[in-house]
Amino acid sequence: MSSLKLLVVEDSHELVRIWRTLFRVSTDFKVKFCLSGSCAKETISAGYKPDVVLTDYYLGDTNGIALMEEIREARPSSKFIVITGNTEDERMLKMHRQGLFALLHKPVKFDLIKQNIEAVARQGT
Repeated sequence: MSSLKLLVVEDSHELVRIWRTLFRVSTDFKVKFCLSGSCAKETISAGYKPDVVLTDYYLGDTNGIALMEEIREARPSSKFIVITGNTEDERMLKMHRQGLFALLHKPVKFDLIKQNIEAVARQGT
């Protein structure tokens, strides 16, 4: 699992700071962090090929559905894990149609995030 590439898209500086430390000390994943959807799109355009995209649903400049659609065009094999506090049925159904691997509800523990990423790795990317 050490070769797994992860793109984390989260607009909370505090969460990014915490997750950066947790990923560094508890995984061998290659992780890039973005604080916005536009940063994520630029990272993909620059050639980063994540196996997994972990994103908050609500970002300052976009949302999880739009981000999944745009990244999916450039990187169709990427798997998506979305974290949200909103469970509106229509929105969740649309995300599942876009290739959502997992939907995690806030508040979410880091161990659950890690378990879902490892599940992607076990399935093969």
